[in-house]
Amino acid sequence: MEKGKNLTSIIVLLIVITIIGATALKVYNTHIDNLYKVVEKRICEAARQCYIDKKCEGQKVKIDDLIKEKYLTNQVDPKTKEYINSDIVVTYNGASCSVDIR
Repeated sequence: MEKGKNLTSIIVLLIVITIIGATALKVYNTHIDNLYKVVEKRICEAARQCYIDKKCEGQKVKIDDLIKEKYLTNQVDPKTKEYINSDIVVTYNGASCSVDIR
């Protein structure tokens, strides 16, 4: 009878640990995704302002150009804590903006 209780306790404990681990991983990944969204939005807003001021032309602009025009400062990758590559291209079409920093 004692072995049955121990086995049941171990199984319940493993299930609880698995659920807690999976939940923590999902929360962490959601948090990182939200941090990336903030950085992408900041870059898109800078590109939008640059186009409004007519200092940027065409549909594509590099992050480096936005930094040189003082619309943006060096952005930090939220996951690696390093500066984002300034050669990344931002595509701005008036209504939509896309940048891939991940």
